[in-house]
Amino acid sequence: MFLTKLEIMKRIFVGEKYLLQALQKDPEVKNRDAWKIIEQLERKPVDIIEKLNNLIDKLVQQMDQDGLEKLKKELDKNLKEYQSIIDLLEQDGVIMEKRRKAIREFAEKAKNLRNEQDEPIMIDRFHIDCLRPIAYEMRLGEEVYVTTEELPTLFKRGEKDAIRIEPGEFAVLTTLEYLYIPTDIVAFISIRYGYKERGLVNVSGFHVDPGFYGKLFFTVYNAGPSDIVLKYRDRIFMIMFAKLGRRTEAYEGKHKGQIRLQPEVISALRGTSVSVRNLDERLKRLETIVYVLGAAILTAVIAIILKIFLG
Repeated sequence: MFLTKLEIMKRIFVGEKYLLQALQKDPEVKNRDAWKIIEQLERKPVDIIEKLNNLIDKLVQQMDQDGLEKLKKELDKNLKEYQSIIDLLEQDGVIMEKRRKAIREFAEKAKNLRNEQDEPIMIDRFHIDCLRPIAYEMRLGEEVYVTTEELPTLFKRGEKDAIRIEPGEFAVLTTLEYLYIPTDIVAFISIRYGYKERGLVNVSGFHVDPGFYGKLFFTVYNAGPSDIVLKYRDRIFMIMFAKLGRRTEAYEGKHKGQIRLQPEVISALRGTSVSVRNLDERLKRLETIVYVLGAAILTAVIAIILKIFLG
C-alpha cells in the first residue's frame, strides 16, 4: 500500500525533528551564522514540527469539510514557515553536510531497531513544493554525465546550469536530494510524465531498497526526435513509498551512501551511441564523400577521353 501525502509528510517531519536535534548537539553548528539566525526566531523549528505533526493527525481524523479547509490553511502556513528554515540551512554547506552525516548515522542505527514505531523518511534538501498526493518529486542534482562528454558536468552557481541530451544519447543524472528509505518501506522511482512524452526513458532500476541512504542515480536515454534540455533543480524524478508488512534487512549494496558519480560508471558509458540519428548522419556524410569522389572520377574520365580523341 502506497503512502499518501499526509503519511509521507508525517514520516518526513519525524525525520526532520531527529536531524534538528542532531544539529543542536553539534558544537560546530552552533557557531554558524545560519544557525544563529534560526535560534533567534520567535518560533523554534522543533515547535513548528510538533505543530505540523499535530495538524496532520487532525487532518487524518477530520470529517467536516469546513474544518478540513481551516486545518489545511493552517498546515500550509506552518509548512511555509518551516520551509524558510530549510532554505536558510541550505545556504550553509557545512550544515548541509552535517545533516547528511546525521542521516548516515541514523541509517546505521536503524538496522538494530526493534520497536513498533514507524521509521522516518529522511530527505535532505526537502522542499514542500515537491510533495504530491502519493509521491515526492525529486530535483536534478549538481552532477550529471552525458555519454558523449569526457567528464561529468558539475553545476555551479552563476555558471553552467543546464545540459543537452541529443537523440540517441545516454546520460546519468543524480538527484539533488540525499535520502533515507526506512526498513519497512520499499520505494518506487520513475521519470515524470512530461519528460517521458518527450522521449526521456529511465533504463536503470525502478525501485529503492529498504534501508538505502544516499543520492539516487538515473541512467536515461533520449528515445525522442529532438534534443532534451534539463536544468539544475528541475523536478524530473518522482518517488513513491510503499509500506511493507514488517521491517526487513537494510540494503548493504555498493550504492549505499553514494553522492558522486564513480569513474567506472563514466568509463562504461563513454562514447557515441548507435542511434537512428547517428546512422542517418553517417549515411549523409558517406553520400557526400561518394558524390565528391564520383564527380572527381567522372571529370578525370572525361578529360582522358577528350585527350584520346583530340590527340
